[in-house]
Amino acid sequence: MTTLLDVMVYICQHYPRKDDLSTSRLTKMIYLADWRGAIDLDRPVTNTVWLYGFYGPDTVNVVNAARANPSLFSVRLVPNAYSGPKEVIALKPRARPPQLGSEDRRILDIVIHTTLNMNWAELVRFVYSTYPMLSQQRGSVLPLRKLAREYKKAKSDLVAL
Repeated sequence: MTTLLDVMVYICQHYPRKDDLSTSRLTKMIYLADWRGAIDLDRPVTNTVWLYGFYGPDTVNVVNAARANPSLFSVRLVPNAYSGPKEVIALKPRARPPQLGSEDRRILDIVIHTTLNMNWAELVRFVYSTYPMLSQQRGSVLPLRKLAREYKKAKSDLVAL
């Protein structure tokens, strides 16, 4: 399993719209990577514990990891499109290279490519369309590996019809 820090570094390095990479967007992208990993690899990419929070899949780990590693990341407040604040995360110039396996790198590249042209509302709709968001109750822990197995079984059962 890849560490959360390595995933954060990789996304910060490879996401082309640096000014658009808020901590909220990064969190949703990591959730999508973990969900895709659970489907494709039978394991999430990271060991993050995801909760179905008020704003979708949530974890404090991403923001906490950024703030706890000031040698790797900077977090600054900038105005969002609605004149409110958003936290933009950036990688510091001398950040260490991420340690990623090829399967995890492939999944992260898919997530970056898939979400790149999505505005915030589209990204939120996309995240909310995932099986864990549709099948679980707000406030619950999201066991992605278990849910991916349910999802794949339901999908194969539909194909069998």
